[in-house]
Amino acid sequence: MVHWKVTAILLNGDYVLQYGSSESEEKAYEEMKIEEQLIRQQYSDIREMDFWL
Repeated sequence: MVHWKVTAILLNGDYVLQYGSSESEEKAYEEMKIEEQLIRQQYSDIREMDFWL
């Protein structure tokens, strides 16, 4: 089991966090990429993105 986190820091200083678990490291990267795309669709004022695996 691999745990991961995607963090977006917005221009106003707020954070958007998405956590998850995947069966493998490869699957974790795929799921983090999907979450990144969803966050970018919802928020246009992203200052920084951070990924943790």
